[in-house]
Amino acid sequence: MKHLLIKLKHGKLVLAKELSFSFAARKIKELKPYLCKASSIKKSLENKNAYLVYRGVYFKKDKKLFKLNELRYDITLIYPFVFGEEFNKTLGHWHKTSEIYEVLSGQALFLIQGPKNSAKKVYLKTLKPKSKIIIPAFYNHLIINPAKKPLIIADLFSNKVKSDYFFLREKCGAGYYILKSGAVKNPHYKTVGKIQNKLPKTKISIKTFKKPLYSEFINNPKKFEFLTQ
Repeated sequence: MKHLLIKLKHGKLVLAKELSFSFAARKIKELKPYLCKASSIKKSLENKNAYLVYRGVYFKKDKKLFKLNELRYDITLIYPFVFGEEFNKTLGHWHKTSEIYEVLSGQALFLIQGPKNSAKKVYLKTLKPKSKIIIPAFYNHLIINPAKKPLIIADLFSNKVKSDYFFLREKCGAGYYILKSGAVKNPHYKTVGKIQNKLPKTKISIKTFKKPLYSEFINNPKKFEFLTQ
């Protein structure tokens, strides 16, 4: 995170003055509809932050470049909570364009399912720092923190599309709940595919992104045109 002048201090990210961003927090109580057992959340934890989102992060000198390419760079900090047996996670969503993520610090589990509003295909991928992943368009996805340390991830996606949270909320989460003991099927689904590790093909190979995501975009924004198509 040194290239972004970001530090983790007292459970929050400290961003340099040169960076512009907006801030949002997801409370633990907001996760209730998405958990295997909502009752596993203690009342004393409900109003604590499950994760923090720093939206539209950019160095002020790069503002025009992001605007011209219609892209947004976000950073998310996910705390290492465990609710009963289930690891802390983001709510999950999908949108009609692809999205690319990078792990800045910690260990991440990406649960991806689709196509569209289904769980016929389910993928579970473990990512370590500096690793990247491309989420195909129309695939629901969420990020899980299975470790005992905070997880910090970054992502780039089109700022012209809306994230759809409805399907996963309606189904009380993804097709699987990821617990300490392993993956458990969500009973609210009629059909859930077997968990796969090999991700679906995307328009561009993740191997082409060798530098940190932010630096890669600034140096070669054309590489990211697929995110708005």
